[in-house]
Amino acid sequence: MKAFRFRAASILDLRRREEDEARSTLARANAVQHTAAERVQAAAQAAEAARGRLGEVFQSGAPAWLLGWHQSWMTKQRLDLDARRRDLAGASAAVATANTALREAYRRRRVLERLRDRAWQRYQNEARRQELREMDLLAGLRYLARASEHEGARSEHE
Repeated sequence: MKAFRFRAASILDLRRREEDEARSTLARANAVQHTAAERVQAAAQAAEAARGRLGEVFQSGAPAWLLGWHQSWMTKQRLDLDARRRDLAGASAAVATANTALREAYRRRRVLERLRDRAWQRYQNEARRQELREMDLLAGLRYLARASEHEGARSEHE
C-alpha cells in the first residue's frame, strides 16, 4: 500500500501561517490597547491634578487672567483625555477585530486538521483491511498446502 499523503498539506501549512500571523496581529493590537489605556489613565490623572491646581489658585485669590488661563488649561486637559479615550476605543476595536480574525484562522486550520485526521483514519482502516485480506489469503494457501500434503500422504498409504 502506498504511504499516506494528505493532499491538502500545503494548504494546512498556509492556514497555520495565517493563524500565526493573526496571533501576532492580536499581540500587537493588545500592546497598543495597553499603551492607550495607560495614556488614558495618565491623562485622567493630569486632568484631576489640573482641577486641584485650579482650586488652589482660586482659593489664593489669583487675578482673573490667571483663573482664565487655568480654566483653559483644564479644558485642554479634558480635551486631551477625550482624545486618549477615543484612541483607546479605536485600539479596543482593533483588538476585537484581531480577535475575530484569530478565531476565524483557528477555525479554518482546525477544519483542515480534522479532514487530515479523517483521511488518516480511512488510510489506517484500509491498511488494516488489506493486511487482513493478505493474512486470510496466506492462511488459505497454508490450508490448501496442508490439505494437499495430507491427501498425498493418504494416497501413498493406500
